[in-house]
Amino acid sequence: MKFHFKTMQGHKFWTNAEAEAVVAKDRESAQPDLFTAIERRDFPRWRFCVQVMPEGDAEKTAYNPFDLTKVWPHRVIEAMCAMPGSASSAAAFSAWARASRIASA
Repeated sequence: MKFHFKTMQGHKFWTNAEAEAVVAKDRESAQPDLFTAIERRDFPRWRFCVQVMPEGDAEKTAYNPFDLTKVWPHRVIEAMCAMPGSASSAAAFSAWARASRIASA
């Protein structure tokens, strides 16, 4: 079973020059950004996804499915995702629960 937490804020990057300027002023610059966002009630959000591989399939993969540094191919093992606060969250977690019972059987 693999768990994925996908950011819903998007990805923002600095150029090397921008990063040097920010870090020169405050080495912990991400922390004030987070606190300021929370004060604005702009809370961080993630989409939770899970991939479930039956134990018997793990023996048949060309890769080591227990290697935590690897991502399982999504075209082979579909990720079941739940959006925070959505009606589909309960359905996604029910599907996950059923799949995990099947995988452990």
